[in-house]
Amino acid sequence: MQTNLFQFDHKSYIDVVKERINLYGKEQSSIQDLLAIVIGRSADVNVCGQLAMLSLRDLLAMTAKDFSSLEGISKTIGERLEATIALSKKICEMDLPETSTIRSPEDMYHYLRYLRHEEQEQFVVVCLNVKNQVIGRKVIFKGTLNSTVVHPREVYKFAIEKSAASIIVAHQHPSGNCTQSPEDIQVTKRLVECGLTLGIECLDHMIVANDSYISLKEKGYM
Repeated sequence: MQTNLFQFDHKSYIDVVKERINLYGKEQSSIQDLLAIVIGRSADVNVCGQLAMLSLRDLLAMTAKDFSSLEGISKTIGERLEATIALSKKICEMDLPETSTIRSPEDMYHYLRYLRHEEQEQFVVVCLNVKNQVIGRKVIFKGTLNSTVVHPREVYKFAIEKSAASIIVAHQHPSGNCTQSPEDIQVTKRLVECGLTLGIECLDHMIVANDSYISLKEKGYM
């Protein structure tokens, strides 16, 4: 006899979710169940299921107003969901401390993988000391990347302030395609040339997109 997953007898949906999470642990829980826990007693299986069907990028882009426009989600719950998402983004940004050592593009991707969830393109400079330890990070620009908006002066001003021995720059492609553009290559070459003049080497330019990345150093553009 087939069991109806949405038939809870006398138990509420949230009670069933809690039992499931206690049994399997939060690490093994679905996005739908975790959303139900955040929403609380008013959680509805259909609403949680609808949210869980969204892409992670779309879910993370939702505001309190977006959430509360759904049937069964109040303004207060919508604000709680928005705050939960904002907190998760902050935690991702703090995933590695500023004493992290960047030994490879993989290390750099791990350090900046929070960029995957940003809807707007960001250009970031990461400053390193002589041991390749991170000593500073700053968003230099937000928006579509081109050679006129990302000026080496702003990048190296921050690097000089941090007394950096070298830098790595990175930006993300919200489209999900991490293939480098002609503008990406042009910006990279300008930064490398300026770094040679200043004695602060630009080690790499990384492009992040969803769960992938490319290193322009590995691609031979530096």
